[in-house]
Amino acid sequence: MSIQKTFILSFLHFLLFLPSVFGTELKTLEMTDEENIYLIGSVAQIYEDKTNLLSISDINSKDYIEQFKKAPSNYPNLGVSNSTFWIRFKIKSEISFRAFLFNIGYLFHDKIEMYQNVNGNPEQIFFSDIKMGTISHDHDKRNRFAVPIELKAGEETEYYLSIKDHEGVTLFLELSSEENFLRRQSNENLRVGIIAGIFLLASAFSLVVFMRDKHISYLYFFLLNLSFVLTLLCFNGNLQILFWPGNLHLNHDFFIFSGFATNALSFLFTTYFLELKVKSPKWYVAGIAVAFFMLLGAISPLTGLDHFIVIFYIGQIIGSVFELIVSFNSLKQGEKLSKYFFFTRLLFSTSILSYALIKLGILPYPGPLFEAFGSAGICIQVALMTFVISDYKYKSEINKLAEEKNKEQQRNEELFNANKVKMEFIGMASHDLKGPLRNISVLASFIENKQVSSEVEVNHMASMIRQSSEKLANLVKDLLDNTALEMGKLELKLEELDVLKCIHSIVEQYELEAQRKKQTIEVIAKLDQKLVLKLDEIRFSQVIENLLSNAIKFSPFDKRIWIVVSKASNTTCRIEIRDEGPGFTEEDKQYLFNYYKKLSAKPTGKESSSGLGLSIVKKIVELHNGKIWLESEEGKGASFFVEV
Repeated sequence: MSIQKTFILSFLHFLLFLPSVFGTELKTLEMTDEENIYLIGSVAQIYEDKTNLLSISDINSKDYIEQFKKAPSNYPNLGVSNSTFWIRFKIKSEISFRAFLFNIGYLFHDKIEMYQNVNGNPEQIFFSDIKMGTISHDHDKRNRFAVPIELKAGEETEYYLSIKDHEGVTLFLELSSEENFLRRQSNENLRVGIIAGIFLLASAFSLVVFMRDKHISYLYFFLLNLSFVLTLLCFNGNLQILFWPGNLHLNHDFFIFSGFATNALSFLFTTYFLELKVKSPKWYVAGIAVAFFMLLGAISPLTGLDHFIVIFYIGQIIGSVFELIVSFNSLKQGEKLSKYFFFTRLLFSTSILSYALIKLGILPYPGPLFEAFGSAGICIQVALMTFVISDYKYKSEINKLAEEKNKEQQRNEELFNANKVKMEFIGMASHDLKGPLRNISVLASFIENKQVSSEVEVNHMASMIRQSSEKLANLVKDLLDNTALEMGKLELKLEELDVLKCIHSIVEQYELEAQRKKQTIEVIAKLDQKLVLKLDEIRFSQVIENLLSNAIKFSPFDKRIWIVVSKASNTTCRIEIRDEGPGFTEEDKQYLFNYYKKLSAKPTGKESSSGLGLSIVKKIVELHNGKIWLESEEGKGASFFVEV
């Protein structure tokens, strides 16, 4: 199997967990019936209190509301943090019924508090504290891990939710009626029961095989499956109800223990099943090391190391990659059962890898689909240990061919579109070249044939010839620059450059052109000291000249243009060129930096434009490892930002 096939196979299962997350402004969640489950996270405002000094009395203060307005409005995985996160949302119901808010903080957290805004004052309606092991309602009932809320018809209520978690919070909030909530709990119990049953059967099978063959790897596989069952029951809360009802702290610690123990046993199983001690001693040492590290993670609640839990999640990722590499090496070497083993490790390791990435904040929590796909993956890796992989290889090849065919078709379409655009540009360029050339030829002919009667007319025609020549020169220069950039042959000569001095010099060159249209150019420097960066002076000047020239060209008479220079970081500066022109349409924004594309806006003083300037500017900025972007509304001017 090739490396390409391996990568496709390795990430096929992993990619199932990548969600689509969209942010929206804070708004009221409209509840119209009891049948639906409503997502809260996508409309919640999140604010991180890094000081841990925010009091409840501050919830309705102006400063706090301002913090909410600045916060992003999606529902990301909040990541590993020692901070307290505040989430604000509103609920309006058309009917009265009892609802439940659930999946708070991925079920495990340090502390959660929820408040209802009553006449401008926050009133607590829920709390739970892992450290104290307490919760505001009877935790051994069916509504564990959920906040009960009474909704009344026609009322709009604002809620505040505070989450503190030193491990990392995955925010996925859902609001459901009691009936739907209990149905979901029932389905969850059924899902966990089925998975637990499959793993119990697998553990019993592996114990029988171990008793027969006395191979240590089967003992690890038995313990691995048993430990995973305990993790599932802990996560679902059923184990807590059976053995320690109401004690959140113990359930939380046991969940950490069984979870990392499962990883440790998985790495040991892989190490000994593949006989790495004999066949690959270096990988054997690595397997023992990651397994030992996971055992440290398992006992971390007892030793206080759970405050550094992020390190153990990184260990999960390293261990999962280890399993994939060694199982692939075994497959490559043609070892007995290697195909089946690689497939099972692929599903299990990518499931663990995805979970670790979520807990680290690298991936947001996708919601119920994560549970469904993850459950399916880990069940398949147990159930299909002895068959399926031969058919899978065939399907992989078919899928790969289909994917390659789609990519080829996409490349052909891209080439066709690129060729079409270039042909349109050639027509445009031909037209732009033909006009000035015709003017030069006609005017020169007049002078040559002495068809002008005075020196004034000769001077006027000479001036027109010069202007046409400048248009041609600028167009040819843009074409040459564009060609060099497309071929990657444009090299920068980086030297220390006084940015502000360079900009002032450029402004002096364009002041006459601006004065012709009664425009004013103002340079604003938000700097504490002289700003010197390593830049290509010619190309950097070309960027500023192009943007300033465009601002002059497309701004009406008697308008102002600003150039604002500020420091973005210790090594970069930000330059904003803002005008009072017509702005950009949404269609213009889509093609703003494209090659060979002229936009809808027209110069206000009969100036010429090749349509290449912005694409060249973008490429030059990127060559400086910088970035350029636009902020504009149609009819309200435009601001180009450059960071280099």
